Amino acid sequence: INKHISNGGRTFGNCVLCGNFGLLEVHHELTRSRGGKNGKTVNLCRNCHDWINNHPELASHYGLYIRGYKING
Repeated sequence: INKHISNGGRTFGNCVLCGNFGLLEVHHELTRSRGGKNGKTVNLCRNCHDWINNHPELASHYGLYIRGYKING
């Protein structure tokens, strides 16, 4: 069962990468620091979010990380 429960600004549910249920974080495929503030997001557990940030080439291969910058214009 894939449920998301919000409680006091925190979201609990299933991580889209590993499927574990717990506290979720919002992951931006194009990081906010590179212009991805309003882009596609997924809900991940802390461990999977850390994995993506530490392995950007592999994460990019799986469509979870976008390289480069978005130019707002």
